[in-house]
Amino acid sequence: MSDEILKLILAELKSLKKGQEELKKGQEELQEVVSAIRASQETMSAEMEGMRKEMQQNFAQVSRHMRMLESDLDLIGKRQFENEKQINRLKSLHEQ
Repeated sequence: MSDEILKLILAELKSLKKGQEELKKGQEELQEVVSAIRASQETMSAEMEGMRKEMQQNFAQVSRHMRMLESDLDLIGKRQFENEKQINRLKSLHEQ
């Protein structure tokens, strides 16, 4: 009977060892996946940082162009006012 018990214990130990090896293999595979995910995440973070900087530059350019347009519109308004003022002055001179 003790031989049978020893055989059962040995079989159980072999099964545990096999399970342990499978767990170790699975853990190594999981570590590879985690490493790949981290590398991908770092790449994506770098790309997003590049996009963020590009967008900031684009917004700065748009802001600068908006200020220039506002300035141009102000100048156009002033010139239009001066032209209308001069037209009215010429009309009043012509009517006299």
